[in-house]
Amino acid sequence: MNLAEHNNGINTPVCLIVFRRPDHTRKLLDALSIVRPRRLFVVADGPRPHHDGDLLACLETRRLIDDIDWPCDVRKNYSDSNLGCGIRPSSGISWLFEHVNEAVILEDDCIPDPSFFTFCEELLSRYRDDPRVMQICGSTYQRNELPTPCSYFFSESPGCWGWATWKRAWLHYDATVRSWPSAKAGGLLEKAMGRSRLVGEYAKALDHAHAVGGKCSYWDYQWGLACILSSGLSIYPKYNLISNVGFGEDATHTRDIHSRTACIPQQPMPFPLIHPQEVAVDWKMKDYYTRVDNYENLVRLWRNRIYSAITRIVKMVAQFQIPKSTKVKNQCALNPK
Repeated sequence: MNLAEHNNGINTPVCLIVFRRPDHTRKLLDALSIVRPRRLFVVADGPRPHHDGDLLACLETRRLIDDIDWPCDVRKNYSDSNLGCGIRPSSGISWLFEHVNEAVILEDDCIPDPSFFTFCEELLSRYRDDPRVMQICGSTYQRNELPTPCSYFFSESPGCWGWATWKRAWLHYDATVRSWPSAKAGGLLEKAMGRSRLVGEYAKALDHAHAVGGKCSYWDYQWGLACILSSGLSIYPKYNLISNVGFGEDATHTRDIHSRTACIPQQPMPFPLIHPQEVAVDWKMKDYYTRVDNYENLVRLWRNRIYSAITRIVKMVAQFQIPKSTKVKNQCALNPK
């Protein structure tokens, strides 16, 4: 399907996960109005107790869904209470797959390029019955096109800033990560991710998720483990198709507005797609991401060291400053009237 045909609406079901950010939700709906999905599933969390403004913000966000102006079958799964950004998305996705076998999934701050939907539709169909493929990602987390001759590549590392998947894959999801202790003991993450800094990040998150029985403020690390345990592959596009605009003080996790992954511009995907010759991890691309990751770690290390050095110097200088009141007192003592 080309973009002109989107005027009739895309057939693939789309699931939106929203909460209390009407401005972001409005941007997302504006993007959806271009492709006009015929079936829309909306998952919304309820207001947090003791948070002024949450109730009104949640209501305003939900009213935007009621104002959709293209022909669309809208199904809603709204929570009256606040389930949190761990349980609410995962329970909503499970509800989604009670009704459909495949879907595109977008959180309110993940704004897609229109070509993202064509990309997902084609690959959802192509790999529908291939259990090796667990998901289709929209974000590359990079600002430049990736150095691959194909339109996409396969990785063992999942990503959920705009994605698509099948019911058959989501059935592997376990919020409580019961199998994590044995997987950790077997070095599963190290085998799958190599030297990536994500190993430590994933391990810490999964330790906590297991300790609290899945009642934590995230769901995507558990999804990542499900994919890795299944030896599943994730598809990544050559061009970044999603811009995450949710960085800021009102975010739960993405608070650093200076992050290099904040608001990366979308790029349109050219068609027809150029497919990889085999369904397997692209080791050249894995090496590319590892080198980018190591470079960013080095920059982060030196930035922190420089900041610490400047802080120490400022403190040392401050210790040697004499307060003005002391200077005046001393001068009076040396020059009595």
